[in-house]
Amino acid sequence: MLEEALTHACETLYEGERTRVLRSEHLVAICLQTGRGKDRDRVRLFREEGTLDLEFLAGVLARHDLAGKWNEWTTSMA
Repeated sequence: MLEEALTHACETLYEGERTRVLRSEHLVAICLQTGRGKDRDRVRLFREEGTLDLEFLAGVLARHDLAGKWNEWTTSMA
């Protein structure tokens, strides 16, 4: 998963330096994979911000067998 996340990272400038930032969707998938309480809070915040590309996220979750965990976590957040 991390290799895929790095492949899809967005290049940006930060304090005058070029850097790469992981997509929110990959960060959510990593949180699901890790599964800690603070990761659940992060997923909730990503959902509240409304910045997730749900179609892209669905693909990431399917490729890494995390769709079930996403459904479990998001159902309990509703």
